Amino acid sequence: MDIVFAINTCRLMLKPYGVKRGINIIVENISSIIDELSKLNSRVGLIVFSKQAYPLLDLTDKTNLVKETLNNLNVFGPYSDPVNAIKEAIYMFLEYWDEYSTKYIIIVPEVEVHRIRELEYIINVAKLFNIKVVNVILLTTSSRALSRIMSLQTKGVIIVKGFKELLEVLKKT
Repeated sequence: MDIVFAINTCRLMLKPYGVKRGINIIVENISSIIDELSKLNSRVGLIVFSKQAYPLLDLTDKTNLVKETLNNLNVFGPYSDPVNAIKEAIYMFLEYWDEYSTKYIIIVPEVEVHRIRELEYIINVAKLFNIKVVNVILLTTSSRALSRIMSLQTKGVIIVKGFKELLEVLKKT
């Protein structure tokens, strides 16, 4: 299994949710998922996105390196651009192509509603390469926004609510 985590690193991630900041919740949960993925001989890549998307770590099976990189993650930028993050993830898959692996792009956290129309196009590109897109909903979202995000399921996006559900989806593969 090849997985690219596209992590939102805009300033919104500094906002506290309960006793922790959003970015800390994301890092902790992705680290525990990576522990599970290491048992499945998976490769993991990291992309961060705010105003732009940047490949932070190419696909690798070195889980300690991935976790170390996650722990040194910085938050920057005024708003996020998930469309460019998915493009960068597709480029990463093409560069490290393995025709036999199952490929996932995992967007953390949820996509902003105003980007959904643009996102539909790039999701179709991912599907051409048999890459599955997963959108993890973590933060509190308005019911209107949630219904728009849920509409992405008809486009082939897997919507999961939280990291436990994400891990269940990945284990089924």
